[in-house]
Amino acid sequence: MKEMQKTLPWLISAVLGATIASGMTWQASRNQSTSQEPKMLEQNISTNPLSFSAAIQKAAPAVVNFYSTKGVISEQDVSQLPGSSGLDFEADTSLLEDGTAARSLGSGVILDSSGILITNYHVIGTAVDIRAVLHDGRDFPAEVVGHDPDTDLAVLRIDADNLPAAVIADTRKPQTGDIVLAIGYPYGLGQAVSMGIVSAVGRSGLNLTNIEDFIQTDAAINRGSSGGALINTKGEVIGISTAILTESGGSQGIGFAIPAPLARSVMNALIEDGRVRRGWLGILPDAIDLETATALDLPPNTGILVKAIAPHTPAKEAGFEVGDIIVKVGDSIVGNQYQALKAVASQPPGSMVNIQILRNSEPMILQVRVAERPQNSKQ
Repeated sequence: MKEMQKTLPWLISAVLGATIASGMTWQASRNQSTSQEPKMLEQNISTNPLSFSAAIQKAAPAVVNFYSTKGVISEQDVSQLPGSSGLDFEADTSLLEDGTAARSLGSGVILDSSGILITNYHVIGTAVDIRAVLHDGRDFPAEVVGHDPDTDLAVLRIDADNLPAAVIADTRKPQTGDIVLAIGYPYGLGQAVSMGIVSAVGRSGLNLTNIEDFIQTDAAINRGSSGGALINTKGEVIGISTAILTESGGSQGIGFAIPAPLARSVMNALIEDGRVRRGWLGILPDAIDLETATALDLPPNTGILVKAIAPHTPAKEAGFEVGDIIVKVGDSIVGNQYQALKAVASQPPGSMVNIQILRNSEPMILQVRVAERPQNSKQ
């Protein structure tokens, strides 16, 4: 017993010593590890920075610059461009090798390696002698295949080999909060990229085009970037940059792009038929005021009012009356004038469609054979 009493303090002392020594070793190891963490983190950041260069390298070669040697802007026009003061450049005007003045019209995207390009209609407008400069520096004359003012889109063709084609995002629709990159040729300075997020989808009521379904983004879209590509972080095209909302003339973080699936459908129609065939009723729609909506017990953003009916039109022949309220076209619920226009326009001309209406508060269904919509019609 006494022998154990003599031995116990020694054991406790040994255990404590080992524990303290182990603790000192662990603390030293921890301190060494902690001191190395900033260095490791710094090394990771320097060797693997957050970058979207892979996405840009995938899409950028398919984004082109359109220019024309006709209708060059004047020095007065240049001085009025936002941000031009103090900058040593002539906006989007430059000289070609033969001394001819050239005007940068805007941007475009190669969507097919056979030479099919898409851009905004307002980019090319009535320009003649249009040429496309590729990302690799090659320069080709561009022929207009067709245009669709209702969506502000135009399709062109160039005769060239080994063309890169952009990939359209098909697997996932863009959502609010997605990171996006805008590629274009702002102010004719050369290709440039800006970054932002999807601020909203399905924007309409902007009075930019007759058919509106815009992606809104805060990625900078400046003069010359129209017609360029709005891509996701995988390098896939989700939209065609089209317009900005601005008071200064420059980007203020409110830009709009036409969704890529809509752009592709318009492109295919223009290639096949030279025009986009859309359904048409022949009515003048109007918004429903709060008093009428309350009296009819309509949910918010439901229905449009038939304000007028053109003679000898599908609507007139189907029995529509002024004052009818359209609440559904086919399977599409109508919440405003733009949704109604889009729903009717999506019907193939000559097809029959059921349209649900309210007349004197009573629900009715009218069968209509839609006609082909006249170009640039507001009805």
